[in-house]
Amino acid sequence: MKANMLWGLAAAGVLTAASAAHAQSPSVAQMLAINPKFNDVAISTPTGDELASCKVEDVSIGGRKAGFALVDGRKQTVRRFYATKNPAKMDTWSFFKDGVEVYRQHDADQDGKVDNYRWLGTGGMKWGVDQNQDGTIDAWRMISADEAAQEAFQAMADNDFGRLKALFITTEEIAALGLPASQVTAITQAQQGAAQKFQQTIAKVATLRKATFVRAEGIPGCWPADATGASRDLIKFATRQVLYETADKKHEWLQTGEIIQVGAVWRLVDVPGTPEDTVAGDNNPEMQKLLTALGELDKTGITATGAAAAQYNEARAGLIEKIIPHIRDAAEKETWYKQVLDNLSAGALAGSATAKARLTDYRTQLASKMPGTNLTGYAVFRELWTEWQPKLQKDFTAKRQEEWHEQLAKFVKDYPTADDTPEALNTLAMGSEFSGKEEEAVRWYRLISANFAQHPLAEHARGAERRLKLVGNPLELAGQTLQSNTAFDINQLKGKVVVVYYWNTQCSSCPGDFATLKARLEGQKDVALVCVNLDSKLEDAVRYLQSNPVPAIHVVQPGKDAGLKGQLASHYGINILPTLFLVGRDGRVLNHKLHVADVEEALKKAVQP
Repeated sequence: MKANMLWGLAAAGVLTAASAAHAQSPSVAQMLAINPKFNDVAISTPTGDELASCKVEDVSIGGRKAGFALVDGRKQTVRRFYATKNPAKMDTWSFFKDGVEVYRQHDADQDGKVDNYRWLGTGGMKWGVDQNQDGTIDAWRMISADEAAQEAFQAMADNDFGRLKALFITTEEIAALGLPASQVTAITQAQQGAAQKFQQTIAKVATLRKATFVRAEGIPGCWPADATGASRDLIKFATRQVLYETADKKHEWLQTGEIIQVGAVWRLVDVPGTPEDTVAGDNNPEMQKLLTALGELDKTGITATGAAAAQYNEARAGLIEKIIPHIRDAAEKETWYKQVLDNLSAGALAGSATAKARLTDYRTQLASKMPGTNLTGYAVFRELWTEWQPKLQKDFTAKRQEEWHEQLAKFVKDYPTADDTPEALNTLAMGSEFSGKEEEAVRWYRLISANFAQHPLAEHARGAERRLKLVGNPLELAGQTLQSNTAFDINQLKGKVVVVYYWNTQCSSCPGDFATLKARLEGQKDVALVCVNLDSKLEDAVRYLQSNPVPAIHVVQPGKDAGLKGQLASHYGINILPTLFLVGRDGRVLNHKLHVADVEEALKKAVQP
């Protein structure tokens, strides 16, 4: 589980670890600046006009001032930060959804570091403990079967063995269940090889990367003590089937293996796997030795830079080359070969001439023995990028870009179905678009949507083609207003000329653009400004606009569909920010690539009767 944003006391400016009784009352904005450490809980966050009705109140416990609560206009609590003990040292931060507490983080030993995390009410029942206070949960005091399955999946998807290990049944819990010796031995052996099996599964199931949890299925059963040899009846799942969505929008399954209930927690016995190998392991001692070495290498080398990164990637490629002969499945073997090629490319880019030569050797052999295959295309593209990335960094001129695009065009012709072809086509399309060759750009985008319909870039490509054909056609734009959380549709503004401005808080030109747009549109009653925010976190936009008010209709897409990969961006394939459209009184687009500097002149023509 990763931190959502700064949750620490200093984030609020006045909510320090000092005595809560004497702390200065924070503002609404300061209370809202603190969010849960983990991002898997939905909480209420007032926006727009709702903020004006919010207020901060004192929290009293046992007749003493213990902290502060943020209350909205409906008298519902939104946040509550307080001290549980006296002297009142702030140690608890609670978050609410529709007036119900759904999440709490607590500093139990009052040393200034949060060590307990609880999901409550409609937020779930998880209770995690950070024993060494390093920002990650080491153990669970409470967790449901569904939450355990989702945690297990997320650990696999994020390649986070520590997160998975926190779910494993412990020696003490095994003893408490009174399991027979044979089962204890089997569990112990499984956990001893868990790190290696974890790495093996991650490498084998490439679809887990960037995958999204959908649901967990399966029904728990009761295994009576007289049938199992345990000292008590066991409540457990033989396995749970986890359905997940891959990055290319396909659905696949992961099996958790056995999950056993131990009091208020559900525990994993082994590493999750595919339906075919849920409990199967590779008992090849040499393979286990190599996987252990790979895991140890990754612990220290994955964050290396410079010469150390070159050495790490060369060493990793060498280890995997020793692993590959032990792999029998052809698809799995190809996955490992791709890792070799990735490491050699990374090593070459970090300055290793040896890695570069080895990469070229791989490409030559594959082109000779396996011409036109997906793996050969993978090698060709990595060598191509290794050669051109330094060139483009050093000399990003129009001529150099044209030469790069010629290489990409040759690649997509030679390898029309390779893994990297959609990315290459997208680069060609964007390059053509920025060069003013819109018809050529449409052709490249269309190849993505036609030949790679399930690829994550396909929807974006369809949107980009739609955008390039916008002039003379109605603009389709719907979302939610940031000010009032109400539905918005661009058709509501028919009869007015509309400037549509796509932006996010990372866009460096936005502050100047907003000032220019405000000056150009001020006093023009028949002109509206619609700002479409593409931040992945709604609170970033809220915080920015609180400090930098912009008179406009602000449209957002809350939830997981927000940001540059969300629906508001993909519908028109927004590539760069800012992007501006000019819409006429009839709702049809007049300009699909407007520049802020040209707004004044464009409006003069658009507002004429």
